[in-house]
Amino acid sequence: MFRLIPVLSAEQISELRAIAAAATFVDGRISNPHSTVKNNLQLHDPATHERSATILRAALLASDEFRNIAFPKAIAPPMLTRYTPGMAYGAHADAALMYLPNGV
Repeated sequence: MFRLIPVLSAEQISELRAIAAAATFVDGRISNPHSTVKNNLQLHDPATHERSATILRAALLASDEFRNIAFPKAIAPPMLTRYTPGMAYGAHADAALMYLPNGV
């Protein structure tokens, strides 16, 4: 079962693209150094990450369809990632429990 749910407006997409164009990305394994399947880049600057995560989180929570399918109690801050040719994030399972910045 797979369905794309449009949650971002054209304006939000434009803003996120501008953030990504000006941002510093680092080796994605910084957040999971033991991964053997993670080969991507991720946003590193805390202020830029917070700005992009706020846009993404607000868009997700504004979507009735997302909330009705996901039933989120909490959402970890979304992370902008970048893939260049040859990069991929192989098959993996995310952690069942993730600690959020506010400790929840």
